[in-house]
Amino acid sequence: MSIKKFKLLFSPLLTFILLLLINVAAFAQTGKVAGKITNSKGDPLAGATVLVKGTSKSVLSGSDGQFSIDNVATNGTLIISYIGY
Repeated sequence: MSIKKFKLLFSPLLTFILLLLINVAAFAQTGKVAGKITNSKGDPLAGATVLVKGTSKSVLSGSDGQFSIDNVATNGTLIISYIGY
């Protein structure tokens, strides 16, 4: 096999592998976010919604105000909402 044929055959394959590795690295830039939602007096807010902005990922805080959400981008923004009476 000549070098020219070798380059023509493996160049697209090498490009595909590099793109795949870059894509995997991009998905690796996520993490878990956990916390506690409280009111201005420090009391926990049960049932508050925690939404990752620009996605459909959301969770509700527990009875102690605690929440945990996985696969949040490192530069992600959380939107917290609560309807009380």
